[in-house]
Amino acid sequence: MAGGEAKEEEVSSAVFPALIGLAYPIARKPIFSTRVQRAVSGREVRLSDYPWPIWEWSLSFEYLPAADQQTLLGFIASRQGGYDDFLYNDPTDNSVSAQAIGTGDGATTQFQLVRSLGSLNEPILAPNVVSNVYLNGIAQLSSSYSVNGATGIVTFAAAPPSGTAVSADFSFYFRCRFREQSLGLEQFMNRIWRAKEVSFRSLFI
Repeated sequence: MAGGEAKEEEVSSAVFPALIGLAYPIARKPIFSTRVQRAVSGREVRLSDYPWPIWEWSLSFEYLPAADQQTLLGFIASRQGGYDDFLYNDPTDNSVSAQAIGTGDGATTQFQLVRSLGSLNEPILAPNVVSNVYLNGIAQLSSSYSVNGATGIVTFAAAPPSGTAVSADFSFYFRCRFREQSLGLEQFMNRIWRAKEVSFRSLFI
């Protein structure tokens, strides 16, 4: 891509590499955006800008052999810092089973993959493997539906009958971008490096 080129709405299939030396604690937090207008009476009007939270991770690697250091550096460089997006497999939050994704009405053929987080149903925009799709708890033939890997939308060849519970088993990624435009690496032994902070946020695409 030429310098100065605007990022278009295209998605990457690059997956954040699994590296040894990942240190604890691993920081993860939800981020919200709420606009608050307060009247002179003290009454507040609040407007939420995000329909779902943006997730932010902060990782540190205390031990990076030369090969892993090059892998991490090359991955960030190939993303051009925060320019390009990538997929992150959170090892503690990456799959669901028998997840309800909708109810048939006899006409709708498309259903968005979601995962339940307490009372929140969060869309899954980057599915990894969809192992089963169920209608009223009965697994369907894979030839009867398709899954869009860039949107997480399941499309049936025939609309599920009215009142049919639609659910699925699947694993998923978070689509992210790096927060920083650079990476701080320290060499503390011969051919051994560390990265004190690698931070990134999830995206709505």
